[in-house]
Amino acid sequence: MMVRDRNAGGGVLSDAARGALAGFVAAWAMDRVDTALHRLEPESSRRLTRAVRPEGKDPVHLEASRISEALGRGPLSESHPAGLAVYCAIGAAAGALYGALRRRHPGVAAGRGAAFGLGRFVLEDLVHNPLAGLAAPNLAYPWQAHGRQAAGLLTHALVTDALLRLTDEAGGRTPRRSAKAWLVESLLPLTGMKRAFRDEETLRRDVARRRKVEPALPPSRLRRRFRVEEGTVAGMRVFTVAPRTDRAGPVVLYLHGGAYVRDVMGPQWSFVERLAAQTGATIAAPRYPLAPEHSWRDAFARLMPLYERLSEHFGPGRLTLLGDSASGGLALALAQRLRDRARPLPARLVLLAPWLDVTLSDSAQGELARRDPMLDIPGLRAAGRWWAGDLDPRDPIVSPLFGDLDDLPPIALFTGTDDLVHPDARRLRDKASASGADLAYHEYPGMFHVWPLADIPEGNEAIARMAAFIAGRGAYSAAARRA
Repeated sequence: MMVRDRNAGGGVLSDAARGALAGFVAAWAMDRVDTALHRLEPESSRRLTRAVRPEGKDPVHLEASRISEALGRGPLSESHPAGLAVYCAIGAAAGALYGALRRRHPGVAAGRGAAFGLGRFVLEDLVHNPLAGLAAPNLAYPWQAHGRQAAGLLTHALVTDALLRLTDEAGGRTPRRSAKAWLVESLLPLTGMKRAFRDEETLRRDVARRRKVEPALPPSRLRRRFRVEEGTVAGMRVFTVAPRTDRAGPVVLYLHGGAYVRDVMGPQWSFVERLAAQTGATIAAPRYPLAPEHSWRDAFARLMPLYERLSEHFGPGRLTLLGDSASGGLALALAQRLRDRARPLPARLVLLAPWLDVTLSDSAQGELARRDPMLDIPGLRAAGRWWAGDLDPRDPIVSPLFGDLDDLPPIALFTGTDDLVHPDARRLRDKASASGADLAYHEYPGMFHVWPLADIPEGNEAIARMAAFIAGRGAYSAAARRA
């Protein structure tokens, strides 16, 4: 699959032209919002007038009327050609700012939107409001006018930002994505996850805080749709999600991600629910030991007995080993360990956005760190050292990218190009190709880390491909394989 360069094309002039067009459309939308809100004002003003000044001479009402008369139908209104020209100029400047931000920080949608919005409001204060003051001097804005202006500015910012992003996609500057994917990526920085991985000490504080509230338990919706049981294996808490029918389907050992330091989280249960619905699988989800309190040794000491119990009970031919993020690496390392010890192997491996090299040694990851809205290098490297314990972090047991792929079961690998650990996936793909290993490679342009955990079209498409792979459906192999 060809991956488009999201930094390609589009200079300052192009960005400014697109901004001017977006400013024109957004000014029209702003005018519609202002008109709708203005219709609501007379009644609220009349109620205020009757309550405060029964004679009908309330100064707030009079000021609002005078401002509407001076600006609403004057040359600086959004519906007047001169007013539209002002907003087009503001849009052009904001578009140039947007383009500069896109080239400098190409992956953080929320950062682009916030910077654009800030620039938009600054330009409003510097350009439009002083001109409005010249058109209507000595008028104090009552709260109604401030409210209308704030709503209009917000509309203008949102519409302009949306139009700029749409033209980014249409021009091939950014990969085409669904609106829901846009929204989720824009909100991810607000979770604080990237800040937590800023450095080792920050991550340690974040882990200590999260230990007080984790883990997320299977939600009631999941319990209504499936049979959810809880047990203990080798001293480890294990949740089992199974269909309410007794049909013998596939069995998945799901290892949750979290940089080896975070317990299972709510979006992972959503992922389990959607995967179970599409596969009819029984899914075992253990709470394995985490760093920094534990290392890989403690996790393997508990996961090996759990795998062997599932293998004995269901048969290895029905088993799929699945891991996301750090546990994508854990799943591959566990399969390599089983092979090296001549134990029965699972029928399949599914690696979702796997972290396969805890040293983060690929040169491309420095640039990706600027684009990834969730992960950062210093904190991840610290988590990798904690997980490795007394081992060299390049040891294949913690960085399975450096292990061999001979005699492993078929692998399905899913990766997004805006993910900090995306280079690990490409390196594994190349290694599998060189060694002849059976690996189906699925690359999603513009997708962020572990995107199938979010209920977005791109995530559900990836889950559908996973389900086909897990079920061993014949149409999977040729149609879904991407190299």
